[in-house]
Amino acid sequence: MRYRSLVLLGLASLMFACVAETTSDDVDEPVATTDESELVRRSVVIDADDDGKTVAVNQHQKFTIMLTRSGSNGYSWWLKDPGAFGATQRRSAGVLDSFSWNVGSETGTHTIELAYAKSANGPPTKRFEVTLAVTSALSGKCGGLAGLRCNGDEWCNYTTSVCGRFDQMGRCEPRPERCRTQHQPVCGCNGRTYSNSCIARAAGVDVAASGPCAE
Repeated sequence: MRYRSLVLLGLASLMFACVAETTSDDVDEPVATTDESELVRRSVVIDADDDGKTVAVNQHQKFTIMLTRSGSNGYSWWLKDPGAFGATQRRSAGVLDSFSWNVGSETGTHTIELAYAKSANGPPTKRFEVTLAVTSALSGKCGGLAGLRCNGDEWCNYTTSVCGRFDQMGRCEPRPERCRTQHQPVCGCNGRTYSNSCIARAAGVDVAASGPCAE
């Protein structure tokens, strides 16, 4: 009996060790991404709470309007004005009417209007209106393969020590207006040495490393 208990205890210890090893080393943690492809993949869902509001979407991104309807009185939602996005097919499932679009190269604001009626041309009992504010998925970004540049009053904030290499992109941020004069040399992404990181950013340059650049 004592021998059997020792065997069971040993097996339990072995299983615990395997589980602990798996959870610490073998399980990949989810990684948050904010690159262009991820921004485009995300689909924007618009519902009744967005009536009369402005919703932000990116170029080449999909968005869907989903509105509830009565399942018994014959009323449904119908597209009255698609704005710049053109007509789309109305899809009904249960008590939901949905309308989907893929944004093209449009930018700016565009309003879509739907009507709640018994037919496409029937008198509506209520309306739904939403304005889409379309911007580039790369808005505010810099660097990368395209070498995107910030405005003259901004600097490109890259991931630490990346400086735009390996297709990495940075985020445009306002240049500092004032900097202290302490001498803490840094090497800029352009290969030049600056007195400190603030002065580098005021010149529109991110910091590649602490200390002066190698000659």
